[in-house]
Amino acid sequence: MERGFQGVIFDFDGVLIDSEGIAYDAWVGAMGEAGERIGRQALMDAGNGLTNAMLLDWLGREHGWEPQPGFTEELNRRFVEAFGSGAVIPGAAETLSRLRAAGVPLALATNSGQEEMVFKLGEVGLAEVFGDHAYNPSHVQGRAKPEPDLYRHAAQALGWTPRSAWWLKTAW
Repeated sequence: MERGFQGVIFDFDGVLIDSEGIAYDAWVGAMGEAGERIGRQALMDAGNGLTNAMLLDWLGREHGWEPQPGFTEELNRRFVEAFGSGAVIPGAAETLSRLRAAGVPLALATNSGQEEMVFKLGEVGLAEVFGDHAYNPSHVQGRAKPEPDLYRHAAQALGWTPRSAWWLKTAW
């Protein structure tokens, strides 16, 4: 059977795992403890798809808020404490399993930092699904999505060229 595609590059947060709610709850809690009261929805509206560093930049620009020493550690502690295997979106693991069984090459492209990516993949049991094909901005000199670099890198690592990847043809 010939398929009309060479493989699939997945986003992570909000696609395979429901970590965004966990992350924003951690942000709201850590910020509240630091004396800042920005609501969860305002953070979500501004921060979806951003790295933590990008969200901190936004908070500085838009709210004049600068984190105190130890903020990042507190944020990470809250996230790790709340995160677990229940974060996998229903049907995601089964979809990945079926794609692998069919021999479809898979890659992951996420804005999560390296340690966070490895932690999340391990906690939800998806580390082996992607193996060496889990990528984040550290693989492309820090250029996070929405820049195309991360997807291009994942495609090239799987042996695809811009001509063979339909989304590269339509997006760039």
